Amino acid sequence: LPAQVGPSLAWSRARAAWCYGNPGVAASLLAAGEAARMSGLLADPASGTRMFVATVGERVVGFAIWSPSADPDATPDTADVRAVYLDPGSFGRGIGRRLFAAAVQDIRDHGFAVATLWVLETNERARRFYEAAGWRTDGATKDDDRPGAVLREVRYRSPAWGA
Repeated sequence: LPAQVGPSLAWSRARAAWCYGNPGVAASLLAAGEAARMSGLLADPASGTRMFVATVGERVVGFAIWSPSADPDATPDTADVRAVYLDPGSFGRGIGRRLFAAAVQDIRDHGFAVATLWVLETNERARRFYEAAGWRTDGATKDDDRPGAVLREVRYRSPAWGA
């Protein structure tokens, strides 16, 4: 279910998951202030940003965030999966698949025709995860300038929703 939980609650686990999926890339490159920025978006109903949280018992083990796409080439019926993070200790248990599926279903339920997401080109585990869910790269790339590094991202596009 969409959570009324700020992303800072799960950010330390997100940082661990990000580092696990991006070996050799310093944790400091995970945008400073990202949790505060996402909290601001979640607090603003006009942003359309929604968050799903995965828990095991009382423990937050992951979250997914989506919003309408801000990509320059996006149509108004395109959503953007902004983040999917799972505690590495929860990998391989189906939690990530269910979390991602819930967020994608919510996108569909809100009337979006398609969704996209950006992932680091070198994050093979995440790329396999999205490809297993039927998502494919669409040829778009962008460089994310971070202090001390430029990170190349590739864009994935959801499969057709169908009728």
